[in-house]
Amino acid sequence: MASEVVRLYGRDAALGLVREFLIRDERHGVLRSRRYPVLVFTGTRGMGKTALLADLATRLDQQVPYARIDCEEFVGGARELLSLLAFELNRRCGRYGTLAFPRLITGRIAMAAQLDVTSLDVTNRERARDQVQRVLEEHQRTGGLLKDAVGDILQGGLDALGSAHGVPVVGTTAMDLAGKLGPDFVLGRLVTSRRGRRLILGEGQDWYGHQDRGLGRDPLDVLVDLNRMAAHEDAEGNRREVAELLWAAFLADLRASFLPSRRTINWTLNCVVLLDNADTEVGHDFLNELVEARKQRAAHAAGEHDPLTVVATSRGSLAERVLPRGEAVTDLAAAGYPDYLRRGRTQVGTWWYPVTLRDLTREEVGNMVSALELPGGTRREVTLVVHRFAGGHPGSTRVLLDAIAEHPDGPADLLATLDDPEPVVRAGGRRTAEEGLLRRFLEGVPDDAAADLVTCAAARHKEAALRLAAESGLLTQTRGEQSVIFGAELWRAHAPDRPATLHPVLRRLLLRRLGAREPDALASWTATYGWLRKSSQDASDEPGELYHALALGEVEHVARWFARSLEEAGTGEWLGMLRSVTVAPNRLDHRQPPDQQIGALTGWAERRDLPLAPLGRLIAAKWIYADPLSAGRRRTLRNEMAAELDLIAPYSKDGLGTLRDEAGRYRNDDDDDEG
Repeated sequence: MASEVVRLYGRDAALGLVREFLIRDERHGVLRSRRYPVLVFTGTRGMGKTALLADLATRLDQQVPYARIDCEEFVGGARELLSLLAFELNRRCGRYGTLAFPRLITGRIAMAAQLDVTSLDVTNRERARDQVQRVLEEHQRTGGLLKDAVGDILQGGLDALGSAHGVPVVGTTAMDLAGKLGPDFVLGRLVTSRRGRRLILGEGQDWYGHQDRGLGRDPLDVLVDLNRMAAHEDAEGNRREVAELLWAAFLADLRASFLPSRRTINWTLNCVVLLDNADTEVGHDFLNELVEARKQRAAHAAGEHDPLTVVATSRGSLAERVLPRGEAVTDLAAAGYPDYLRRGRTQVGTWWYPVTLRDLTREEVGNMVSALELPGGTRREVTLVVHRFAGGHPGSTRVLLDAIAEHPDGPADLLATLDDPEPVVRAGGRRTAEEGLLRRFLEGVPDDAAADLVTCAAARHKEAALRLAAESGLLTQTRGEQSVIFGAELWRAHAPDRPATLHPVLRRLLLRRLGAREPDALASWTATYGWLRKSSQDASDEPGELYHALALGEVEHVARWFARSLEEAGTGEWLGMLRSVTVAPNRLDHRQPPDQQIGALTGWAERRDLPLAPLGRLIAAKWIYADPLSAGRRRTLRNEMAAELDLIAPYSKDGLGTLRDEAGRYRNDDDDDEG
């Protein structure tokens, strides 16, 4: 129960956005489709992309014709995926009834025909035309041919069909399924009814002559050419031309189904494709072919749009590929049809609209905690601890809350929770909650590459990680940016002028692995942060050098630098630098009380040495406080920081005011934000 609650929290904005891209315009009392891009929701593993599509499917069922397909489970190519899409949209759906696809079906029948001619001179072309005509006219033969044509489609899509609509899939072959459901079900009576034959021999066949572009070709000639190109796809250009023709036929079928009539007067929403894991090869090919078909149609009829909304999910590579250079993925909070129109001024922006899913807010995590029915005194503490560590990552939040729910009477001890067995073990053997969290992020990443990613996690961002990989000699695998460890699904891009970073919870998990390495390991904690520190020094990057020095535990070095700069820098600038440095990672024992940790880190300082001694304690306290795994007594740490700031304030360049105000914030603000 808890998993279901957590899984879908914080997605109202995404659901609302999809609805914006479903709505058809009403002009002068007539419904017309608008210009629609491929809507791409992007985010790392565990951001709730699949859960979002599942929720959408539930809401769309019997409301609009839709198809939900997981590209990672689909066996087949883009052509098979297109035909499976027509198969799914052909299901009877509420007020929409059954959509017909005579143009696409005619093309598939022609492609499947076995023509007994080996060349296409004038005589043989006439024979080929006659054979295609006979195939289209033969009632029983048509049904058999099309069942053959969709056989591989059904086989490749069984899993997707079963998960979306409850079709039995265990022990079922494609032809068993086609036989059980029958051509009447699969084809919407297009091959068994008189009307269906009229459509195939009428609209379906005739369209290939004009293709809604005013062409004056003989449709049978076009269908013969389609058969030949499909039979020889290795020839240059044949695969592309077949795809273009089939997509044009499919979209023409959709437009024809939605033409204004008494039947369509209340069809206020588009039909929908929900395409999960579209980063796969078949997902890329399928979407590229759709976009190319839309471009071609726009070149001929710019104001005419197809009634199809495509919602795809991407871990990052698809969104990264389609973004114009210099542009960032739209944040969900700013996304909407008006924003799409603004971005659509670019050629790429017309056809694609990538949107990044956001992390959960503290309030949303708090609502999930409430659903767990924990003892009242622990709910706020659990919310703060989990949100700080997981950074709002939905999947990680879910795992941690499930683990905490197994021990509802215990304290909010996140260290213990990470070490506990994972609540639901999906693989053989037992693993801890921490191992389960990391496994979900790194699914499909080889062990050797994962070890290199652990090393790269020490870097503050992707650019620094690439330098570490290229120059340090600490990595064992591929050094270049094309390596799996630098893929878009692991590194989040924030803005064109800011380097990508790992998600905070993924970085924390990786750094715990780095901290657990033996001191004499090639890429130990000390060796890795030592190299990064030296690299920052060589680049005259003072904030970077101090950050990495603190990660190495050199509190005294960092404190002496801040003591020197206290009288030189403006207080606001000085505090900003202090915050950026004290978020450095650490390997501290957080089961130790904070006062003991601070004492151990500042044993070098004479208490009367002002402002150095209080600066050392301030830096140590902030460093401990910044780590989400630090044990309780956070109020004690805030009071410690406030007291040290009071002692430091008289030595600042700008006088007492700003630092005393900062001290007051620590004392009075109980919101538990970054210190």
